[in-house]
Amino acid sequence: NVVAGFVFLLMGIFFIFSSIVKSPNNSNLFFSLFSVFLGFYTLLRTSFRYEIFDNFALSYSTELFVLILLPVFFLNFITEFLGIKRKIF
Repeated sequence: NVVAGFVFLLMGIFFIFSSIVKSPNNSNLFFSLFSVFLGFYTLLRTSFRYEIFDNFALSYSTELFVLILLPVFFLNFITEFLGIKRKIF
C-alpha cells in the first residue's frame, strides 16, 4: 500500500506540472489534485503515518480532512472533463 501511495503522489505531481505547462484544461489540474490527495490518504492509512506524524490525533484529523476533500476534487474533475456547465447560484 505504501508503494501505491507514492505512485499516486508522483502521478499527481506529474499532472500538476503538466497542467501548468501545457494544458489550458482545468480537468488535468483537478485530476492531479485528486491523485495527490489520494496518495496522501493512502499513505496515512498505512504504517507510514508514523513517519509523517508524531501525534496520532493530528494524523487522524488530517486523514479525515483529506477524505472530505477527495470527492470535491473528483466531482470537479468529472464536471470539467465532461464539460458540464454549472450554475454558481
